[in-house]
Amino acid sequence: RKKFKLMAGGDIALSIIINAKNNAGGIFKEIADALGDLTFGMKNMGTAGTIGADAVSSGMMKLAPLAVGAGVAVAGAAAVIGVKSVKAAGDFQSALTSLVTDAGESKDALGKVSTGILQISTDTGKTTKDLTSGMYLIESAGYHGADGLAVLKTAAQGSAVANADLTKVAAVLTTTMHDYTIPVGDSVKVMNSMIATTALGKMKMDDLNGALTKVLPTASKAGVSFTDVEGALATMSLAGDKGAAAGTHLNQMLLSLEKPSSAASKELKNVGLTTEDVAQKMKQSLPAALEMITTAVGKK
Repeated sequence: RKKFKLMAGGDIALSIIINAKNNAGGIFKEIADALGDLTFGMKNMGTAGTIGADAVSSGMMKLAPLAVGAGVAVAGAAAVIGVKSVKAAGDFQSALTSLVTDAGESKDALGKVSTGILQISTDTGKTTKDLTSGMYLIESAGYHGADGLAVLKTAAQGSAVANADLTKVAAVLTTTMHDYTIPVGDSVKVMNSMIATTALGKMKMDDLNGALTKVLPTASKAGVSFTDVEGALATMSLAGDKGAAAGTHLNQMLLSLEKPSSAASKELKNVGLTTEDVAQKMKQSLPAALEMITTAVGKK
């Protein structure tokens, strides 16, 4: 199984770097060239001839006219960064407020939630915009405060490892935990299991998310284990059936086995099985249930 790898950075640092390059890239390049000359010159001062001294002189001459220009460029970059930072801060605060007004978070816990989201952004490299969107879904699913942050961190790490949409990962992670009554402390186990499923099958995390969304409610209600669902979807993906379509197909099969039509019930009876036999076997093992049916049909 793959282990989570933390990525340094976050949207704030990224914004500063991008804006600085966009607004002052030209002058910074010239400064870098001048400093390069100085470095080369200092290293070669002891060599024969005037190559070292000439390089130092060249570097100094390049730097002199750039001093004022660099100051202007830096100031311009800082101004743009400042405007964007103010807007980003406003958007972040607005998203946090919606956690209280629309998602059920406690107003008293909002400070810790805010600090937690910023820390997760730094640890995983995910933007605060993506994280607050994911947190909104997590809070709406009933995970608040420290529990919500724990689930968000798991979703963010899983999203980073699998290069998947954070909001979709958060949505399917909380759906899985809710449908199968999985505690917050086991969220990492669920995420690792999902990552392993994509590795065993021929699909990406977004494909698995799309499939699970279609089949989880039926599977959990029928008592089919999450592991069996993942195994089925991985197997189907190897045959070219993946994503939402695979989830729909698996869902249809489970419904047919759990509540077969009168005609299907009659056919099961003809091969010596009952709907109760199949339903009970599915709860023990989905592969075993399918094997039991095919064996019974084969004997007939």
